[in-house]
Amino acid sequence: MSAAEGGLATVGVRPIGASDLGCVWSEVKRQKLRERADACPPNLQAEIALYIENFREHHQKMLAVNERLHRKILAATMISTLAEGRYTGLGPRKDKEKFISIIENDSGWLHAKSVSVLQLEQTIRKHGVAGLSGGFVQEVHKTWKKVHGKPSVTIDLSGDPVPKDLLPVSPTNAERDLVERAKHSTLLYLYRCKLVHEFREQGHGTEYDKDDSEPIYRHGERVYPAKWILGLVPPIISNVETHYTSNQINPYDAYPFGSPWT
Repeated sequence: MSAAEGGLATVGVRPIGASDLGCVWSEVKRQKLRERADACPPNLQAEIALYIENFREHHQKMLAVNERLHRKILAATMISTLAEGRYTGLGPRKDKEKFISIIENDSGWLHAKSVSVLQLEQTIRKHGVAGLSGGFVQEVHKTWKKVHGKPSVTIDLSGDPVPKDLLPVSPTNAERDLVERAKHSTLLYLYRCKLVHEFREQGHGTEYDKDDSEPIYRHGERVYPAKWILGLVPPIISNVETHYTSNQINPYDAYPFGSPWT
């Protein structure tokens, strides 16, 4: 099966109701991707197809798992594995950078690069304002009050700003670092580490409904629903497939095979 037949042809499709111009552009894009797939040597096409189908098959099996924690651990592990191959160019021991890159660039998560203003506000309260300008601290507090100032059981992430909306024209190193650590992609990586290395979920936020499909703040804590984390995987797989096919890269080259294990 070619990469195009394995799902590449669906990449770039816009929703029903898009303008005629947008639909034409999508068709042109799909045609170019098909041509690139056809240009791949047959052996390489087979390797890419084998790699991609393996992940798609296991993702389908994950959907049948009932235990919420297990579903999250499996999805987080798969995303990390895909990130290792896709962003191997970042070098060894760069798990964090690879995970954040695949979340920001390949998952389609709208709020991946947004900043949790609740996290910023709490960090400033806990650790103080050393290295932070007064204007930055005021902007964070003003935004936090706007998003989280009214009593509410649940709040979505739509009110969280992007870094440029918070940082001053000439930010200090401390401000840049604080904002980077409060980005949702970075926070999701920390959540992933708790899942994979400690076999537990971060925080005390509660999922009341297994069908919750978007991250939310509930009672002042972020909640990453299992259904949502599992939903990040299909677009990542499709975009990774496009990357390997378009650039004629064998995904298996990113993974060392063989070991002294006997």
